[in-house]
Amino acid sequence: MAANPWYAWYASDARAKMAGLSLATRGAYRELLDHYYTIGGPITSDREELYRIAVAITPDERVAVDAAVSRFFSEESGKLRQKRADEEIVKRMQLREALSEAGRRGGLSRATNRASSQATSQPQARPQPHVQPQSHPE
Repeated sequence: MAANPWYAWYASDARAKMAGLSLATRGAYRELLDHYYTIGGPITSDREELYRIAVAITPDERVAVDAAVSRFFSEESGKLRQKRADEEIVKRMQLREALSEAGRRGGLSRATNRASSQATSQPQARPQPHVQPQSHPE
């Protein structure tokens, strides 16, 4: 399983942002975003590698990748960044940390409650099963 198997997708924001784009450019953008989120940050700016990531084989598909890159990404130190994706990755990391901490606190709380409950409780006699007397024909 990938280290980052999910990301939030805001369909109405995406539709507004991609209005007027071809299906191929939309698909290229999604492929590049999926890769961006999967690796958790900036992607290569090397065109051949981008074509491979987006599975852009035909000249038209490669044009679509180029269009998506020029419209949605900015280059920085040989990497492509996407501002919204960076913000969402930070949010996801903060959520993961908060959930992890809540889990630790919940686990500690349950363990502490169990230990204090066991320490203060008096041993109780085990209930005996109720046995009906059997009548024996004589």
